[in-house]
Amino acid sequence: MQSNKIINPKKIGVMGHSEGGIIAPILAANSDDVAFIVMLARPGVSGDKILELQSELIGRAEKVSEDTLKMNLELDKKIYAIIKK
Repeated sequence: MQSNKIINPKKIGVMGHSEGGIIAPILAANSDDVAFIVMLARPGVSGDKILELQSELIGRAEKVSEDTLKMNLELDKKIYAIIKK
């Protein structure tokens, strides 16, 4: 896009929707080429919390036992803590 003559390379922005609303600011912070960002419907909770909830809801839909749901949640939390480090 930066080579397109009708686009001002100093006015290129990034728009993120939902989880993209988390990624857009990360991209902008790591790039000198991004002039602005637009975030639409960004999640109100952190990514690990979203993934924990999604995992629980999928498990419930698949009729996974409460013990297994609890065990999976504990494992997920440990994994996400390691990733955050």
